[in-house]
Amino acid sequence: MKDKKEVVIDEDIDIGKLFSGSLKILCCKYDSLFVGSHDNVDDIYFFDKRNRYFFTFTDAFTSIYSSTEFMSKEEREGCDGDFAFMSPILRAIYVCKDHRGMGLQEEIVESINEVSEEAAEPYLAVADVFKLSGSRWERNAKIAWHSFMKDGYERDMQWKERTVKQCKRFEGYGLQRFVLPEYSLTETWQHYIYVPDSCSKGVKLTVKTVQRKNKIVGY
Repeated sequence: MKDKKEVVIDEDIDIGKLFSGSLKILCCKYDSLFVGSHDNVDDIYFFDKRNRYFFTFTDAFTSIYSSTEFMSKEEREGCDGDFAFMSPILRAIYVCKDHRGMGLQEEIVESINEVSEEAAEPYLAVADVFKLSGSRWERNAKIAWHSFMKDGYERDMQWKERTVKQCKRFEGYGLQRFVLPEYSLTETWQHYIYVPDSCSKGVKLTVKTVQRKNKIVGY
């Protein structure tokens, strides 16, 4: 990928390689690029068909297990299904500068939430505001993605303030605070989960027990 013109959407992507049902549905709604080996997909990048933004997920490799010591006997007896699940992680959202302040991030997350409900699958998310390294003004999402992959990204001087605002936006979109397992590059106050109404009682109880065990206070 030496040139921005090489950012081409592959129409023949095999979504059968994905573990997450939600991500399979998102692949049908958005243009997408897979990053990984020939046989395994690690990250999936989704592009707005109008080229205004992109967002990225890691496939459902992350296992969430219940903390049974924080589960009452009555709760356990009243639940169906296993007290564990695997979840994809929403890692980044990037809206091009010309299109900011128009409610597009809310549009993105609401779209993801709808798919989560359809698939009956929770997803994890990390609030971590960034800027593209060496970037000035990207005309479209594919140019921005090229910069993201080639030049990287970084935190700016207002990172904490802006990330706290992002946390509050996530909460406004229906996400709940939740400590991700084995995610050492961020703080626990940056971690979130969306739990669809359509998922099983066992999954919902699993989330509650982890939240009871790992209470998050402040930002």
